[in-house]
Amino acid sequence: MFRIYSFFLGLIISILFLLNFAAAQNLNNENKCIEKGWQKISVNINSLERNILWKGPEDYWKNGAIIALHGGGGTYSNYCSARLLAKPMVEFSELAIKEGFAIFSLDSGNDLMLDENENPCGKRWDCLAQKGRDNLDLDFIEKVITDIIPDLRPLNSVENIFMTGISNGGFMTILAATHFNHAITAFAIISAGDPYGTHMDCSVESLLRPSTPGVFIDNETGEIISKDDACWAITYLYEEKWPEITATEPPSFKQFHNEGDIGVNISCMKKAQALLSQHGYKDDGPHILNDSGPKKVWKHFWLRRYNRPLIDFFTKFTEK
Repeated sequence: MFRIYSFFLGLIISILFLLNFAAAQNLNNENKCIEKGWQKISVNINSLERNILWKGPEDYWKNGAIIALHGGGGTYSNYCSARLLAKPMVEFSELAIKEGFAIFSLDSGNDLMLDENENPCGKRWDCLAQKGRDNLDLDFIEKVITDIIPDLRPLNSVENIFMTGISNGGFMTILAATHFNHAITAFAIISAGDPYGTHMDCSVESLLRPSTPGVFIDNETGEIISKDDACWAITYLYEEKWPEITATEPPSFKQFHNEGDIGVNISCMKKAQALLSQHGYKDDGPHILNDSGPKKVWKHFWLRRYNRPLIDFFTKFTEK
């Protein structure tokens, strides 16, 4: 009995240590971003403080602005100060700013996302369509689109607004871009699936990542989206209602995925692709990597090979 007690006490202490270490590391990375010229903005949305880090070219925004969303368990500093697996996200921001885009990196809340049984889902975007519950992240993103970016936009800048995000942030990108289709020029999705036909069970704990409990489950098949063919179905009958397109010209989208992604099976990417096209969004064609070997965790992350084609995809809307 004493051994069991000691084991769980040690586990709890380890988790608390990891949480405190992560919080300190996040603050350190945030300070590094500010040292590199990024500016922090805090806004009040529905009585909650929400945070943004942003940076633009020294003069005007030749190609417009990009709203960038981090993945589950991540933070907004991932786009300006990070190591190892998140470093390609920093390189993406640096390349985008060099080529005339302003980058607005938004920070997700903690436990704003709840599953259908009201279980909190940790450090994640509220990225799935759910009936009967307000989505606070959509309100946050709308504020950035309608007020913050226009107020900060220099004279003679291009007014295009783009969105991109990875994993949980990719689901949120689709949800937000389809809700605000009149305001978004184009959007790019990395390692994500369909926010209207997926739900979460956050009662499942994660010992490896205590900040992000739960699993994503496809509505059609009932399978966890990491499984092979998890989202494959002949028809998609269990979708939440998609918003109507109010834009004169619906935004285009481009998907980035690795066939060896161990977090989101490629069938879920293809499901999102089919449904976006079906609802009137313009498919620029996916950028799919087929690395040899077994599925790996790193194949789910933002990869350096996505950066150039993603920037080229956004840039061409200025060149029209």
